[in-house]
Amino acid sequence: MVRRYTASELSELATLSTGQADSLKIEGEDADGPFRIWLSRCGVADGEPYPNKVTLERIENGRWFNAETYRG
Repeated sequence: MVRRYTASELSELATLSTGQADSLKIEGEDADGPFRIWLSRCGVADGEPYPNKVTLERIENGRWFNAETYRG
């Protein structure tokens, strides 16, 4: 299981890649397989459900999917 990072912790990390609205902060692998952790650069005014949204992505059958989102 991937631990939950705070927005502050993720903000301090280097950005590995950028998407339209998020910054990729961590790529790794655990017992459940590969994962990616993204930190949103947008806020509630931009349509996010809450500020500092963190998204955990997993890969399944060759496709990435949102496994979890939470308030960072």
